[in-house]
Amino acid sequence: MIYNLYYITCGITLEAMALYFAYWDQEFFLAPLLFVLAHITGAFYFAKGIYPSVKNKNNWFIALFVFSLCLPVFGFIGIYVFILLRYFRKNKGEVFHLDIDEDKLFCDDEREMQLLEGKTRQCAEILEIEAFADILHGDDKELRLGAINALQKMGDRQSIDILNSSLDNTYQEVRYYAVEALNKLSQEHMDKINLLKSMIEIKPEDHLIRMTLADNYYEYASKGLEEKTIENYYLTCAKDEYTRIIREEQEEIRREDVLKKLCDTYFLLGDYDEAIRVGNEILGIIQDDSWAILRILESYFKKKDYLSIREWSHRYIKNQEIHSEVRQAMEMWI
Repeated sequence: MIYNLYYITCGITLEAMALYFAYWDQEFFLAPLLFVLAHITGAFYFAKGIYPSVKNKNNWFIALFVFSLCLPVFGFIGIYVFILLRYFRKNKGEVFHLDIDEDKLFCDDEREMQLLEGKTRQCAEILEIEAFADILHGDDKELRLGAINALQKMGDRQSIDILNSSLDNTYQEVRYYAVEALNKLSQEHMDKINLLKSMIEIKPEDHLIRMTLADNYYEYASKGLEEKTIENYYLTCAKDEYTRIIREEQEEIRREDVLKKLCDTYFLLGDYDEAIRVGNEILGIIQDDSWAILRILESYFKKKDYLSIREWSHRYIKNQEIHSEVRQAMEMWI
């Protein structure tokens, strides 16, 4: 009896290993081989464990072996299905294969690599956002409501834009839950701002808290949760806080970081002259800073001052310290 249990246990264990090998992500020829060996051996031990319990033993071992071979996990038919599935999965992956030179994946410039990674994440986010937009106009009610919940959790500008566009959706429940989601996001930002304002009242000289408050003003205003007048109000609040931090020159906060945020704030407010002034101040600290140059060029473009864009492009087009993306933008103006 003990031997019977031993063989049955070994058979079940080997069948479990066969199941593991079936989903083992290794070379194509290796996993099916291990799967077949574990499955056949497991079937043999399983039949050997049951065999002594059978009263009529004539030809029963072969019958039990065949039965065990066909029943546990997949059996003979399952082996071929498994091979076909793996082959299909391999071919499907090749449809989305990108022919990339491996040498180009290793950039000498760390900034170029960060830019590449940023673009990759951006593409993935765009595909995800577009999928949500399609779902909100689909026929599946649960998927529509799930999409709204997911967009609320994401909470970025693109997600909020889709929620705003959903206010005109043909489905009533989509419009209702989109309003609820936008209200919750707005309330979350207001709760953070009110908490930071109360902390500032307790510690008015704490510039790290003041910087966080300014960042929250800016984030709330730039996400599209409110109408233009209210957005400009919170952008002005952010501008005042950033200006105060710069004026008091705190060592724990890098001046150029605050200047970049102040420059962005002026840009969103439509005060392009001030954005250019602050951009030049950044270049006085960090020479040939690509971010500042790009923001200055964008500000000149908003002002329709194309002559200044050409002058700046001629000045920096051959500078190898500038990001390739910025140089490509300059090439259009030369």
